Amino acid sequence: VYLTAPPGDTSRVFILELSSGRILILKGGDLLPQPFIVQTGVTSGGERGLFSLAFHPEYSKNGYFFVSYAREGGVVVRRYRVSSNPDIADTRTGVDVIFFPTTSPIHFGGWIGFGPDGWLYIAKGETGYRALAAGDSTRLGKILRLDVTSAFPYAIPPGNPYASAPSPANEFWAVGFRNPWRCSFDRETGDLYIGDVG
Repeated sequence: VYLTAPPGDTSRVFILELSSGRILILKGGDLLPQPFIVQTGVTSGGERGLFSLAFHPEYSKNGYFFVSYAREGGVVVRRYRVSSNPDIADTRTGVDVIFFPTTSPIHFGGWIGFGPDGWLYIAKGETGYRALAAGDSTRLGKILRLDVTSAFPYAIPPGNPYASAPSPANEFWAVGFRNPWRCSFDRETGDLYIGDVG
C-alpha cells in the first residue's frame, strides 16, 4: 500500500504490506528475503492495517523512522531506529509518539511524512464521523504538524496556525478532512497535495 525510501537513498525501495505488518526492501532490483521490520500488533480487516512509513530528514545520522498503523483501540504513530545492519530495523527501540483512540473500522487517513520544513505531518481521517472533521477540538479529520526532533514525544512548531491554543488544537496544521489517505510534497514548491478519499 505504500512505497518510500530514506532521504538520498537511490538504491532501495521500502514496500509496506497492509495486513501483514511487513515492510520489505527492494534493493538493486531484488527483494531481500528478510523484512526490514515486521510490525507486531497490527489490526487488519476493513480499512485497518499498516498505513505509512516516514524516514527522519537526518535518518543517515540518527537512524530514526516512523510508522503509522491501526492497532487495538485506534491508530498509532511509532518511532524506531535502524540497527547496525542498514537493511534491518532494531525493534527494541520502538516507542509510541502519538495515539488516536477510535472504535471505527473506516476513514483512518494514516499517511505520515516529513515536510521541507523538517516537521512531521500526520493525516488523520474522521473515522466515519463527518461532523468532527472541521469544527471540533479532536484530532479527527485533521492534518497535524509536529516537531519530533527537539523533544520527545514531540513539541509544537511555532508556526502552527493554533500554536498558542490548548492541546490538541496547537497540533493542527489543517482541518476539515474526510479521509486524507495519501499526500505528497511538491519537490519544487513545497506545496502539500492531499488525496482526500471521497
